[in-house]
Amino acid sequence: MLNRQVITLIGVVVLINLLQVKGNGPQHPNDASSSSANSNSSSHRWFDVAGVFRNVFKLPVSVIEAEAIKERGGLVWKRPTNIAQFPHTWHTFKAKNASGEEVEFVIKDIPRSRFNQVVDLMALYTLKTDPIYNALDIWTNADAVNIFKNEWTLILKQKMSVACFTNDGSDTIVGISILNVLRKDDVMFKLIPDYPNYRINRLEQLYRRIKFDTFEHYKVDEFLGSAGIGIHPTYEHFGIDLELLRSREGICRTFGLAVTSTLFTSPASNTAANQLQFNIDKTLSYNDIRKVIPEFTSITNPRITLRSKEFK
Repeated sequence: MLNRQVITLIGVVVLINLLQVKGNGPQHPNDASSSSANSNSSSHRWFDVAGVFRNVFKLPVSVIEAEAIKERGGLVWKRPTNIAQFPHTWHTFKAKNASGEEVEFVIKDIPRSRFNQVVDLMALYTLKTDPIYNALDIWTNADAVNIFKNEWTLILKQKMSVACFTNDGSDTIVGISILNVLRKDDVMFKLIPDYPNYRINRLEQLYRRIKFDTFEHYKVDEFLGSAGIGIHPTYEHFGIDLELLRSREGICRTFGLAVTSTLFTSPASNTAANQLQFNIDKTLSYNDIRKVIPEFTSITNPRITLRSKEFK
């Protein structure tokens, strides 16, 4: 069972190859753009949708790119309409609560009507409590929070993300897995404006040290990636995060995807990956990371691993 306090399942390729935060940005944690995540007094809007689209379509783009930008946040792969009709139910499972009673959950595609709610829940479930984000004080910086929310919003448009719902008629969301099919020719970066931010740049420093080409290593044109898993704190001991990870096999086999790849940052998450037979592609120790990113001295986990699983 994974623990919300010690796991980060971050989309490495998403944040590095797609987010494309350029420049060195402010060199001090108290950068000029820093402000409370809940502040409404910002003097600017960091993301102007209309403006971004105006800029994008001034650039030479193919028909495929233009359609991907308009419909799926710049992700080229398109979910087939004749397979696993959206929103699809992937599987149900049962877990015992603190009283020993069985509770049933269901993992389903996230419907469009819940996209905004999911983005807000992901911020609460990950940015406030995850050790890496916590070490960088992501939650306290409104601009950094908005960058994450915008990324998740774009990814959700591909309609591959899933959530764990209580199967009691209330349809309460208790777990989220932001998933996307990644291709080398994705153009999400065209929807992300340059926005120097100390905290995001620190994350970029971390991910650049991993240096692994999933496309080349597995000889694939596309694979299922992740941009985060979030679990409601009340349900963190129900094994929901493990079931969300397990659901990827059904998703990949249904859509003919040969590989899924994810970053694991704790002993607990690596244990789950072992249980589900994920291969280790790359390992990076936190001791090495701290030499470059001193903010991570508060993290006691021994290593980060980039791991993948093939479906043949």
